This record gives sequence, C-alpha cells and structure tokens, in this order.
Amino acid sequence: MRKIFLWIFTFCSMNGLCVYNIGGYFENWAQYQAGYNGQYATKPEDLDAYINGLDTFYYAFSFFKFGYEENSPQPWVDNKTYYTVHNNWNIYPSEWNDINYWHKTEGQWDKALALRNTHPGLKVVLSIGGWFFATPGIWYSDTTLTYFHDMSTNSANRTEFIASAVALCTGNYVWAGTTQTDINFDGIDLDWEYPASTQHGGNGADYQGYYDLLKELGAALHAQGKVLSIAAPASVPAGTVSGTYTPDVGPPKNVDPNIPATYFEWLADCAKHLDHINVMCYDYYGPGYSAVTADNAPLYPFQGLLSTQQTISEYKTAFAAVGGDLSKIIIGLAAYGHTFAGVDFNTGWDLNNYPYGPGANYSGADAGGPLTNQAGYLSYIEIEKSIPPPSILNQSSVTGKLPANPNNRTFGDYFPHQNNNIIVNKGASDSYYYNGFKYDADTGCYYAYNSTNNVWVSFDTPKNASFLNAGQPSSIEVKCNYVKAQGLGGVMIWPLDNDLYTSPDESILKTMVDTMQ
Repeated sequence: MRKIFLWIFTFCSMNGLCVYNIGGYFENWAQYQAGYNGQYATKPEDLDAYINGLDTFYYAFSFFKFGYEENSPQPWVDNKTYYTVHNNWNIYPSEWNDINYWHKTEGQWDKALALRNTHPGLKVVLSIGGWFFATPGIWYSDTTLTYFHDMSTNSANRTEFIASAVALCTGNYVWAGTTQTDINFDGIDLDWEYPASTQHGGNGADYQGYYDLLKELGAALHAQGKVLSIAAPASVPAGTVSGTYTPDVGPPKNVDPNIPATYFEWLADCAKHLDHINVMCYDYYGPGYSAVTADNAPLYPFQGLLSTQQTISEYKTAFAAVGGDLSKIIIGLAAYGHTFAGVDFNTGWDLNNYPYGPGANYSGADAGGPLTNQAGYLSYIEIEKSIPPPSILNQSSVTGKLPANPNNRTFGDYFPHQNNNIIVNKGASDSYYYNGFKYDADTGCYYAYNSTNNVWVSFDTPKNASFLNAGQPSSIEVKCNYVKAQGLGGVMIWPLDNDLYTSPDESILKTMVDTMQ
C-alpha cells in the first residue's frame, strides 16, 4: 500500500495532475481581539497581503432563523438586544457589521467578497452554524440548539433554507427590505456540530435529514456553478445515537455509533453531494475533556500513551475503509494549541523513555493568552510571541535555563534539564529537542513544558518560525506531505486570524501553500 501511495505522489508531482484545495476559516468575531494593543483586531481586509495561494476563504459564521435584526440602531450598546428569532428558515448575519446598514461597502461580507479582486480565482464561501450554534450553555444556544435538526428533518423548512442560501450566492438576498445585489458568495459551508448527537440538539432522524439537505442544497448550488462543503468531526462525536438513512442507490442503511464504520459510511454517502469535507483534525485532546496531557492534532499515535487514540491517520484509514472518496477530504490544521496547567513530571514519570511528553496528569486549563483570552488555548500568534528566538535559546544550553522572561516572552523555560538537540531513543522513533521545546516524530507535533508554571502545550509549526533553527522540522509541512502522499483533497486552516498573518512568510498558511504545490 505504501508503494501505491508513493507512486500516486510521484506521478502527480511529475505530471502536475493533482490539484489540492487550500482553505482557511475567518472568524467574524476576530474584530474584537484586543490584546497586543489591538494589533490583531482582525477584519477580512487585514488578511489581503497574507492569503496569497489560498483557494477558499470561509467566512464564519452566519446563522439561520436567528440572527442580527435588520435596521438595528447602536449595536454597541447591547448586542443581545438586537438579535431576534425570525418566522422563517432564512440565513441571517451573526454580527452587526456583517452587513453594515449605515455604510454598505464597509460590511464584513462585502470586505470578504472584495478579496477576490486582488486574488483572482479565490472562492469566498459563507459558513453557517458553528460550535456555539448547537452547543448548550451559550447565551443564544438555548434558542438555536435544535435548529439544524428542525430545519433538516422537515422538507418545507429545508426548501426555505435552500432558497435563502442560493439567494446569498446569486445577488438576490433580501435584507432590511433591500435586495443585496453585491452579495454573491461562491458557495455555502455547513458547520453542524453535530448531527444525531443528543448533546447538541439532535437525534437519530438527523442521518436522513442531513443527507436530504446536502443532496437538495448541493443540487441547487451546483446548478448555479457554486460549491457546497461541510465541516465534519474527526471522529464519532460524543452523544451520537443510532439511526437510519436511505442513500440514492440501494436499501436503507443503519448507523450505529458503536460501529464507527457505519458512521463513516454515512459520511462517505453524504460526500457524493459535496465538493469538500473539511475535517476538523484538531481538538483531539485538550484540558477538561482529556484524561491526560496529549497533542491537539496528532498525525500518528504516541507510542505507549493510550490503548486507543484518535489521530489524523486513523481518520483517513476509517474513511478509506468504507470506500469514501479521499479526494474530497480536506484535512484541517490548527493555528493554535491547547495549554494544560498543573502538570507534574516529577511524580511517577518515566523521563528517560517519555521525557516531558504527552500522557501526564494535569489539574486543568491554563489561563488564556493576552489576545484570545480563552482558558486552555493559545493562538499561534501568542505561541510565536512566547518562545524566544534561537539567538537567546541557544545561550541556555550550558545551564539549561533561560534568562527570566527574555524579550517579554513567557514560554522559555521548557525542558530546563536538557541541552539543545539531544536525541532520546524511545523505541518506535526518535524525538529531537530543539531550543527548549520538542518535536515528536511519533505524533508529528511539537510540545513544550514550562517548569516554572507547570504548563504543557502542544502546537504545530510552519517552516520559517522565528524560534526554529534552519533544518528543524515543520510539523505543518509534515502533515501537508502526508495529505499529498495519501491522495487526499487538500488542507485547511482554522482560523486564519490566529495565524501570524502580519508576517506572511513566517505563517502557517505560507508553509501550507508552499508544500501543497
């Protein structure tokens, strides 16, 4: 099998026949990022010089049936006041300035669509839903929790939703009583997290409902020359229940979450009506839902860590095993990492075989960073600013310690008892210490440990990261090469606004573009 994939990779490279899609999601709430003196308060136009080589710009998110009210005055007074539940299943803006009622061309939708003027061939796709839309505990999710289920399982509701989606892609969308002729997205992306999960407002009827929605919406969009994609989980989600659906050809099929192959077969059937499936190959492990510290986005299992592990390679294997079209699979890459607090490697830890690696106990999520302010989470921007460059790190090889808080960077005292570039043999592969943090060839990830604060973090790196020495591996490059070797459809990044977009040559996206060529 490896020889077959190698042949595919070589043949495509020599003949230029493989065309990969490179996508990226933009968060429409990134405009509120206040850290670093507001330098990264991000709107679509701020990404113009950064997105060279991007094929699909996903604008996240819009809602349906619920959204920002038309003609809302002074939205900055109390945003919640100006959201409403509508008596239809149309799609609506989720931010006050997605469409700017007062200054039309200043709306974020318009600004995103205008990126096509400077990037010919770029598709700007509207993504609908998102984690908060169908997850309990958010201020509006008590209202929207079941909307995906209610819409997809009812034929009349689907028809209304589809008409609104097509209007958004053809200059026929009506908002505030006016047809928005300048709003013409190149397609729709659905981010339902997750169908058939009772923890997210769904039930077993969703398998048929979502299948019908994708079939009907795909036909309507493709008739207009537009595209349809979905964001899909990288494993069977928690709370998923059994159900049935009937594909275009053949008898009804059962989906049993206890038999993951049936879930992946359902996804493979859904893919027949899609241009892409954007697989969210991140958040595999994180504080609060992982038993021990583990990598955010592992490519392969960590040797000896857990009896069962979820990884990017496992997803590909599962989808291929049911005959899924691998060319439609887009592997998601993370522009962020998860931080674990209260990590202790001094008690019962085998530092010789698993030095400072994943699998340790922890107490909870570390405090949020200055930009994203989210516990247990650091954007790549924050990570890049937290690790000193080689000129400082290399000076620490004698003592294993760094100067206190060099250059105002907070993550420096990783692996304080190890010199740089020590090779540690641990069986299946070698791991390499680099500049006080570590690349693990088992998982294809970087991770690091701050012994002062007992914080452990896992993340991915581009080729030209400021803290890497020349020749050190880029985990993003490793994963992109895997995508090419396995005949997958491409890669996407979540989110663009967490990447180092102010220094494009040092960004994750730049490595994605260069590697996928």
